[in-house]
Amino acid sequence: NHVRQDIATWCNEHGFALPTLVHPSAVIASSAILGEGTVVMAGVAVNPYSVIGRGVILNTGCVIEHDNRIGDFAHLSANAATGGTVTVGPRSHVGLNATILPNQRVGADVTVGAGAVVLSDTEDGVVLVGVPARPLKRD
Repeated sequence: NHVRQDIATWCNEHGFALPTLVHPSAVIASSAILGEGTVVMAGVAVNPYSVIGRGVILNTGCVIEHDNRIGDFAHLSANAATGGTVTVGPRSHVGLNATILPNQRVGADVTVGAGAVVLSDTEDGVVLVGVPARPLKRD
């Protein structure tokens, strides 16, 4: 996600605008906001009053519930789901089939492992795995 951010910054500094791309089968609420350079794949749902930052990837079939804030250059993998009023920090990655329960904050530069279920707010820069999701211990 850092590399995508660096490339987007270079493009903007050199006068290139990044297109926002939305697959025709995606469903985007009229009150939702999509940032520049965001890519929304097939079968994605972005529900009312959600704000999706710049350069975000919303991969196939992920669900962004109401009132979410997805930070710049985050990536939500296929079939990831967020409950209502969730914040995902910049450059964070939410793995395949991971779930973030309502009213939670995932920090910046966080990796949520495949299938993990986030039940509480997280610090920046951690790797979360399991059900419930817990920081991966490093030896």
